[in-house]
Formats: sequence, C-alpha cells, structure tokens
Amino acid sequence: MEDLLQETRKQLKIQKIITGLLAVLVAVMFAIMAMLAGSLQQMSSVLDETAAKIEEIDIDGINNTVSTTQNLLESVDELSDAIDGVTGRVKDFDGLMSGLFGN
Repeated sequence: MEDLLQETRKQLKIQKIITGLLAVLVAVMFAIMAMLAGSLQQMSSVLDETAAKIEEIDIDGINNTVSTTQNLLESVDELSDAIDGVTGRVKDFDGLMSGLFGN
C-alpha cells in the first residue's frame, strides 16, 4: 500500500510539473499573440494610409497629360515630315540652279 502511495505522489509531482510547463507555454503564446495583434494593427494603419494616398492620385490628370503628349508627338512627326519635304525641294532647287549656272 505504501508503494502505491509513493507511486501516486510521484505521478502527482510529474503532473504538477507538466501543468506548470503548460501554464508557462500558454502564457508565452498569449504574449506572442498580443505582440502579433499590435503588429497587425500597425500594418493595418499603414495600409489605410497607403490606400488614402493612392486615392489622392489624379488619374484623370495623368491621362490628360498622356493624351497631350501623344498629340504633341504626332505634331512633331508632321513637322518632321514637312521639314523633310522642304529639304527635298531645296535640294531640287539647288540642283536646278547648279544646272542653270553650270556649277
């Protein structure tokens, strides 16, 4: 009977140790969860700020600028074609003058 009582006391001690370790583990898990909650809250506020800044971007203004730039490039192409035409006529005129004056 005495052996059974000692065995029961040993088991009780082991169970107390295991319970203590589990309590520490649960406390550590709660601390980690609290830290993660704080980090998630910070991340959420940063994402909210980012979303607000993205909403402030003037998409219509950017689109208008791109359209204006495209129109300007088309005008530059037309001007370049016109200059090429004038250059060709000047060369033809130069050739004609050289033929007339024999240079």
